[in-house]
Amino acid sequence: MGEILASVLAKGKSTTFNGYSDHDLSSEQTLNVPFDALTKLVPLKKGTFASRYSQLYLAFIASALLHHYPLLRSGAGNYSTLTYFLIQPLAITCEDLAIHLSTKAGIRSSCKF
Repeated sequence: MGEILASVLAKGKSTTFNGYSDHDLSSEQTLNVPFDALTKLVPLKKGTFASRYSQLYLAFIASALLHHYPLLRSGAGNYSTLTYFLIQPLAITCEDLAIHLSTKAGIRSSCKF
């Protein structure tokens, strides 16, 4: 198991015969169960502020734990990966707040995408 993990860490991810990576498949299968259970336990109306940010934070927390745990098990882990994934939803929240405040202040985007 340690050799496989070292190989995946060295390459970034391992690809299976059908083009999906082991990383993609395990994350998808692992996250569906708890998120399905959470959406049944916590009745948040879709499209609301609470729903959007709950999903954002839960997704990054789950991703942080899924990336941090194997690193700890391999002995290569420190808290930089965990910190990185936990800072992402905060950065997105700050960005959304800046966009909201600038829109209220009448500042329009100069970017045309």
